[in-house]
Amino acid sequence: MASNSQEPATELESRLVQLSSLLQEEIAKSSHLSLEFEKMKIKLQLQEKEQKALQEKATDARAAGWELERVKDRFAEASDTVDFLVARNETLTDESILLKYEIRGLKKKLRQSDEKGEMLEERMETMKEGLEAMINKYEGKAAEPDKDMITSMREWSSGF
Repeated sequence: MASNSQEPATELESRLVQLSSLLQEEIAKSSHLSLEFEKMKIKLQLQEKEQKALQEKATDARAAGWELERVKDRFAEASDTVDFLVARNETLTDESILLKYEIRGLKKKLRQSDEKGEMLEERMETMKEGLEAMINKYEGKAAEPDKDMITSMREWSSGF
């Protein structure tokens, strides 16, 4: 009987060793799982930080995109202004050319007018001289009433 009581003790010891071994394995697994859990937590935190950074970059990219659109709009406005100014410059250049031709024409007309004026002055001078010659010719021969006419003709010719 003693051997029967020893066998169960040995069996118990063996069972205890097995359970102890299983317990150690479970503890090791638990530690490993605990480490894995910690690693996963750290990875999750890193992913959250990366996601926040990506969201910030996306926000910055959107803001940069909006700024780019504003710059494009300002560039388009500036381009339109430049086009307008170029067209206006061309118009002014055309108008300037037309004004130059008009000024040339006016100068020519002025010269012609001056020439005509000189010719008229010469004609008037000739007429005045002729009138004075006529007055002088008839002055001595004229009767008293004609002398008044000669005086009025002299006054009239002095207006030239």
